[in-house]
Amino acid sequence: MKRILSLLSAFCPALMACALSPADATTDSVTEQAFVAFLDGIADMPQAQAVQAVDSVMQAAQARPGNFYNMAYWADAHLYEPVSDRADERLYEPFARAVIASALTGLGEKAAAEWKLGAIALNAPGERPCDFSFRLADGTVARLGDIAGAEPVLLFFYDPDCHHCRVVMREIKDSIGGLKVLAVCVDSTQERWLETSGGLPEGWISAYDLTDVQAEDLYIIRALPAMYLLDGEGKVKLKTYNPKQLLNECATDC
Repeated sequence: MKRILSLLSAFCPALMACALSPADATTDSVTEQAFVAFLDGIADMPQAQAVQAVDSVMQAAQARPGNFYNMAYWADAHLYEPVSDRADERLYEPFARAVIASALTGLGEKAAAEWKLGAIALNAPGERPCDFSFRLADGTVARLGDIAGAEPVLLFFYDPDCHHCRVVMREIKDSIGGLKVLAVCVDSTQERWLETSGGLPEGWISAYDLTDVQAEDLYIIRALPAMYLLDGEGKVKLKTYNPKQLLNECATDC
């Protein structure tokens, strides 16, 4: 633990000083800026080291409840919320576990953290995504399992009336090469899907969700578009709401 704390203090000494100070100290509270510096410092660490770093800081912050609650809140805002540029479920997990384990938090807070961990575990990287059926524009009915596994695929959940979805389509379409894209319409009617399917980028496969993946709890879609990059074995390689994260992944291996 000392080695981890020493490493972290180089990234964000203000955070470490506040988190580790005794409850009656006059040290100023941890600032959000210091917390973000902490997140940036652990972002590229191996998972085991990142988890140990978060565990160390959150355990030490138990002595200063204000710091503990602030860091739990900021972890939600920066790592769990899909609109955040830093959204990273891998890094968010140890914060959620700290909330569950802490004597400072109530049953409602623990239950919310448990639910989020369940959402993170669903269709997680390294796992095969939940199978579901969809209708293609020509009327054919198929399943995700029919196309996943032969080659990498981008599973792109969208709503035809979602402006942000169209913005993201334009942002990624010229940067993902020949990657096969299965664009699955959710949160809309089949009629509206058919009316708008011609507006998808050239080569994208237009599909309509027949299973109702959200109602069946097969996919927890907290924002649109929701993107799942599947590898050549049909396993999830990346799940994200952030096109920058997708493009970064594709720049190295897509």
